[in-house]
Amino acid sequence: MVEQLPDDSYLTEIFDRNDIDIHHTRRGVPVRAVEYTIAGHEGVYRLLTTILDPDKAPATELAALYAQRWEFESTLDEIKTHLGGPRLVLRSQHPEGAEQELYGFLLVHHAIRQGSATASHRRTSARAQPDGCWLR
Repeated sequence: MVEQLPDDSYLTEIFDRNDIDIHHTRRGVPVRAVEYTIAGHEGVYRLLTTILDPDKAPATELAALYAQRWEFESTLDEIKTHLGGPRLVLRSQHPEGAEQELYGFLLVHHAIRQGSATASHRRTSARAQPDGCWLR
């Protein structure tokens, strides 16, 4: 750690692992580290950014945006892997058609997720019995 910042992030440096300068006589790349936790998940997450000024990008804002980014990345992965298969190709020959296909995939993804959540909720509710026993 080079310097602790007021928003609980800190400045540090990263080095190329192929750089054999074990005594760090050369400067590394300056970065800012933000450590945070996510409710319901174990461990501490660490985000590195080249935005060194905490006034330009507060640590809490960066952590929230990064979580949103991974939500989006996970959605894209599910679309490519499960909806479209490994060889997903948009069939349209025009940008407007490709955009429409993409929205179609997003709508199907949302419908499947909503259906899964509804089914999970119903299953949990149906398992509870008046005598307090749970069905398997």
